[in-house]
Amino acid sequence: MSKPAIRSAIVLAIVGLSWTGAQGVEQTHQPSSNTENLADEFRLNYRAAAPGALKAMMSLEDYLRSSGLDPTLLVLVKIRASQINGCAYCLDLHQNEAKKLRLTDDRIRSIESWRSATCFTKKERAALAWTEALTRLSQKTITDEEFQEVRKHFGEKELVDLTLGVIAINGWNRLNVGFRSEPMICPAP
Repeated sequence: MSKPAIRSAIVLAIVGLSWTGAQGVEQTHQPSSNTENLADEFRLNYRAAAPGALKAMMSLEDYLRSSGLDPTLLVLVKIRASQINGCAYCLDLHQNEAKKLRLTDDRIRSIESWRSATCFTKKERAALAWTEALTRLSQKTITDEEFQEVRKHFGEKELVDLTLGVIAINGWNRLNVGFRSEPMICPAP
């Protein structure tokens, strides 16, 4: 299997689509730099270098998909953390996932400014605040007030699952930013 095909299969697995239903994804990839070879885009291909690590991350994604968390809520969290972390790869992936979940373009664009946007429920706002607090943990500690606010909207298991969702996307962001994974469709300069 070619490197673009492997990349496509991994992305589709993360989003939860079958490989047989999306073979056209491979054909849409364009190199995003002046390099001609896909391998030159990566600093390191972590997928190939440590398949066990990828398997562990995918197991966490499998758990999250079966956890009962609302998929729309989870994709909002993934997009917000990816915005904070500057992960173009995950932003591209999860914005496309959001469209498949029928989120409007306006709603997707509003995620970055969710505090002033009126299109999010109280529960979604609590999840986005929790996402920011956990993602920016090195900048400040989480206050009791922040915890109590998110706790109003989530039961114990649901809050643990939400937290695992934030942990997972932060892990993916660090892998993809650190090793320079490129978005699936990123126009060449």
